Amino acid sequence: MSARHDPSRGPESRATVICFVCHRAVGADDFHRDGCPVCGAGRHLPPIRLLPDDARRLAALAGRLVTQNPTLVGALTRELARAVIVRDAHGAWGTARIGAELRFRLDGSAEPVRRRLHLPETAGQAAQGFDLSLATPLGIALVGLAAGAVMPFTDLCGTRRLVRLDGVRDAA
Repeated sequence: MSARHDPSRGPESRATVICFVCHRAVGADDFHRDGCPVCGAGRHLPPIRLLPDDARRLAALAGRLVTQNPTLVGALTRELARAVIVRDAHGAWGTARIGAELRFRLDGSAEPVRRRLHLPETAGQAAQGFDLSLATPLGIALVGLAAGAVMPFTDLCGTRRLVRLDGVRDAA
C-alpha cells in the first residue's frame, strides 16, 4: 500500500492508498478505519503497538527500501500507519519489538519457530539462521504484535500465509 495525493485536483482531493491485496486505489481514511471497501483486506487485523524509537527506525527502514523493494515498503508503511505508539516499555510489554526473541508458528504448524527480530543492518547471528529481518514480509507481519495474535501476510512468493505469535522475550 502506498499513499499518494494529487495536488492538481485541488485541496478537496483526498489521499489514497493502494490496497495490498486487490491493488485498487481507495481513500486512505476509509482504508485505515475500515479496511479495503473493495476486497475487505485490512479488516480484523490485530492491533500493533510500537515504541517511538522503534517506529522511527522502521520509518527509516521504509525509506531505505523504497528503491530496493516497493512491495515491502507498502506492507511496512501500512503497519506503521495503523500502529499505536506507546510512550514507554511498559506499554509495549509482550509485543514483538526490535531485538526481541519471538516464538511463533506459521500456518498452524505444531512446531514453534524461534527468531530474534532485527533490522537488516544489525544482523548478529544471521549466519546461524536465528535472526529474522524486518526487511522480510514475515518480520513486518510480526513487528508490534502481542503474544497470541494471528496475522495474515503475503510471503515473497506471493502466497498468503498466517503467523501466530506465541511468545516474546525482550532483548537482554
